[in-house]
Formats: sequence, structure tokens, C-alpha cells
Amino acid sequence: MFFPTREKKWRVFLSCLLFTTGIVIGFFAFSFAAIKNTVGPPVDLALLSKKTPSESRMYLGEMLRARGARAVYQELKAQAAGSTVGENHGIAHALGEALYAEAGTRGIGVCDDAFEFGCYHGFFGSAVNTEGPSVVIKLNAACRATWGEKYLPCHHGIGHGIIAYTGVNRLIEALDLCKTISSEPIGGCASGVIMGYNFRNLNHSSTIELRPIEESNPQLPCATVPREFLRSCYAEQPQWWLAVLGNDFKKIGVLCAEAPEEARDACFHGIGNFAAPAVQFDVQGTRAACDALPTAESRVQCREGASWIFLAQASTRERAPLLCQGLESGAATVCMQKIISNPFWRE
Repeated sequence: MFFPTREKKWRVFLSCLLFTTGIVIGFFAFSFAAIKNTVGPPVDLALLSKKTPSESRMYLGEMLRARGARAVYQELKAQAAGSTVGENHGIAHALGEALYAEAGTRGIGVCDDAFEFGCYHGFFGSAVNTEGPSVVIKLNAACRATWGEKYLPCHHGIGHGIIAYTGVNRLIEALDLCKTISSEPIGGCASGVIMGYNFRNLNHSSTIELRPIEESNPQLPCATVPREFLRSCYAEQPQWWLAVLGNDFKKIGVLCAEAPEEARDACFHGIGNFAAPAVQFDVQGTRAACDALPTAESRVQCREGASWIFLAQASTRERAPLLCQGLESGAATVCMQKIISNPFWRE
């Protein structure tokens, strides 16, 4: 994925990324598909790729009504098998938007990690834009009830919805809204806000606007956010640096080394998290990117960060332990322990 060409640089997504109690799981996991018969022809990904965002939403809405959300989503995933990372992220955005329009919060259990979490991004963006910021409390409950300890990518999507609602000129307000549902420093709501700040109008590939770099202060916005959001910000900053500076991992490693000490590890973890999709989840390429960093500690942290995104996606999960190979024995052992303790590994 990310940034094999200049045009695709904005497609870096984490990804990275899943889902108080008191809400009946069955209600929120209830799919629009549950009350629909699967009739008519399957969704056509090739046709969708030729449509504008508004045409895609209309077409997908019709398909959701005819075939049900789960059927449509699974058909899209099957047809997208073998696609490059990020290729169909915009279409998944359109699906998330159409899903919210048809099913509201009942559709929250349909989206998953596919398409670099594009379905989540569209779904939550529509939810907050439609119902206003107070809806985040309901969305938080739905995330946690549906996904349990794997709620972070769901929260990340809420962050995208919040920044789309507030606008990029109200960054701190958006981050403060995240505090109402989570204090998670990395991968959750605040991280989604920062990503949406750097990759603007993140609704469709045709409407993306990459925030330009200020040469005099490439650490922005992290240099100005309140301290409590430093780690969230620096965990996302490498993704943006990759987009505006290219895949110069050595240079980006230097920028991370200039971050405040309390956020430096989050930054190096972030490099790994985004290096993996930048090289299409090639293990050797990911290790090489991390090995370009300035210190032994930063190189280990980079590989740990890469393992998170490998683990978050079913198609790459089994290869995550390979990222620990080549490290010194003690570091390799710690690397594997962190992988084994990750909730995605325990699936």
C-alpha cells in the first residue's frame, strides 16, 4: 500500500486498530442482513470502481436493501481478494456510509479490518455528521459490546467521524470529545482524529486532501497538542511523514528521535505500523524499513509496531512472528511475548 506512487500516498491506513457493558450484544451486532433475503445478483466491484462516490453510495444502498449487509460486505471482500493494499478503501467508505443510512447503529457489527478499515471510517463519519457529537456515547457502547477487548479499531473509526464533524480547525475540540469515551493513548479514538487531521476529507479517494508539511516545523500538530494526546499524535505522525516525505525511513526515524521522550516509543512503533502496508506486508521489506532506524531500541520498537498491524488483519496474522526474527535473543523473546499477549493473536 502506502505510497508506492505519489498518487497513492494518502492511502496509508492503519491501520491499525477493536471494541460499556450494559448493552445487549445481540442488539448492536444485529445486522441489516438479518431481516433481508439474499436476492438478485451479487454486488459488482468492477462496476463500483467506475462510479463516483455518490453513485457508489446509491448503488450500495440498493444492494443492501436487496441482499443484506453481511452478504454485500462478504461479496466485496471476496471480489477484492488479491487487490493491492488500499486499492478499494474508498469503495469501503461508501459502503460504510450507505450502511449507516440504511441500518443506523445496528450496522456496527458488519464492518471489520478489511479495506484498511474503510467501512468503519465511512460508517462513523456518517453517524457523527448525522446525529452530532453526542452520538459518540452510543457508538462507544456499541463498539465495546460488539468487539469486546478488540474495540480499538472501532474507536479509531469514531475518531474519524469526530474530526469530520468538527473540522480540522477544531482539532483540540475533537480530541477532547474522544476523552468522553476513552483514555487509550494509541490506536483508538484520538489516533483516528489525528489521522483525519492529516488526511483530510477522508470519505473517498476522490476527495482526499493531504495536509502540507511546514518545513520549519515538521512536528506539527504534535508540537502543539496537549500533553495527554502526545502519544496518540506521534503514533500517527509517521503515516503522514511517509506521505509527504516518501518512504525515507531513515529520515523519518530522525524525526521520531526528535519527539519528546515520553512519546518517542509511540513514534517508532508508528513507523512499523505504517511501514508494513507501505511494502505490501512483505516481512523482509518491513524488517528492512525498521532496520533503517537510528538505534537498536528504535528498530525493535518499529518491528513491534509492525506486528500490531500484521496481527490486526486475518490475512497477515500468522506471519507476525517472522518480524521478530533477526533480533538479538532477548529482544526477540520480548517481541514474541508481546505478539502472543495481543488479543488478535488469541483468536
